[in-house]
Amino acid sequence: MGVVTRYTSGYPDPTKVSAFSRNAHEAVANLKVSYFSIAAQNGDSIGSVFKIARLPSNAMIFPGLSSLFAAANAGLTSVSIGVNNNIGTKQVGALQNALNIAAGGTFALAGAVAQANYGQRLWQLLGLASDPGMELDLEITLNAASTAASLINGQLVWSVPGL
Repeated sequence: MGVVTRYTSGYPDPTKVSAFSRNAHEAVANLKVSYFSIAAQNGDSIGSVFKIARLPSNAMIFPGLSSLFAAANAGLTSVSIGVNNNIGTKQVGALQNALNIAAGGTFALAGAVAQANYGQRLWQLLGLASDPGMELDLEITLNAASTAASLINGQLVWSVPGL
């Protein structure tokens, strides 16, 4: 096999697109970090929703850098982190599905995003056919009721296109 040079989405083939093209989202972007803190209460029922961020639909989440930090709460045996456009399309477990945070600790905020889907925009993770050009909500949904007061913190690292 011969020596080859292969290009990735983070370094597009320069014969096809300028590395500094405003359309080369993966190569040139504004990195952002959002922090959140949620106080789960004793008695928060199954189906309770905590809104953690509102991002542009063309935002890209960095799964390896985004984390959830939870205090122990025996009842939180299943939480999901999803994307919602608030007009009928919602993917409850798009980022994390049925995560057990009962013992507390540090968890991947986007652990359900398959490696093959790294680099997808929020609208793609939501399952839409094209970018709706709107803001989308990231939400934590309780799949099990909270049995004690506890704190859930997190950091979400994401980018939007442009210089």
